[in-house]
Amino acid sequence: MENIEEIIEKVLFVGGFKTKKNLAEYLGIDPSAINQWNKSKNIPTNHLKKIEEILECTQKTQSPTSLHVNTITATKLSPHVSAGNGSNIESIDSVEKMGEFVLDVCTFKTPPPSKLFAMQVDGYSMTPMIFPDSWVVFDDTTQFKGDGLYVINWRNVLMVKLLQVNSEGMIRIVSANKEYESYTVSPDDQSVFRIFGKVLRTII
Repeated sequence: MENIEEIIEKVLFVGGFKTKKNLAEYLGIDPSAINQWNKSKNIPTNHLKKIEEILECTQKTQSPTSLHVNTITATKLSPHVSAGNGSNIESIDSVEKMGEFVLDVCTFKTPPPSKLFAMQVDGYSMTPMIFPDSWVVFDDTTQFKGDGLYVINWRNVLMVKLLQVNSEGMIRIVSANKEYESYTVSPDDQSVFRIFGKVLRTII
C-alpha cells in the first residue's frame, strides 16, 4: 500500500485545502478519520471517488483501495529555442540530449503524451508570455493541433511562437512582443515552416 500521508498532502495541494480539517469537511467526515487512514494504510472505498475527483490526473493502481500519484519525464535538449534569433536545427532527433525534467502529471491540463522534450528560451519576442531563460515543455508532433504555443523551425531557425489559424485557413506565426515581426504561412508550406512540437507548459 502506498504512503497515505503523501496522497493526502497531494490532495490538500491540488484541491486548495488549507488543512486536513478543511478536507474532512469537504468529504463529510470527522477529521480524525483521515488520521485513521494513515494508521490503517487504507482509504475506504466510499471516499475514493471524491478523492479521485480532486486528483483528476491520478490513476488507480491495480488495488481498488489505493491511488498512485504519477510523474513523467521530459528530455532536455541542449540548444536554446529562440524567441528572436536562434540555432539552426533540422530535426529534434539530431539535437543533443542533456538530462531530464521530472514533472508531476497534475501540472498538465490533460494527460500528457509519454514522449516529452524541454528546451530553454532565448530572446524577447514572446514576452510577456514567455521570458528569456524559461523552459518550454513540448510534445513530439509535426501536426498543428489548434491555436497555441509551438516549437517550430522557421527558415531554419528553431523558435517558440504562438500559432493561430486565420479565416482563410492560413497559419499566423505570432510574436507576443509587438516590437517583433509576425508571419503568415500556408500550413502545407514545408519549405520555410515546420512544426516540431506543441508547448504543453512553461517552466520559469
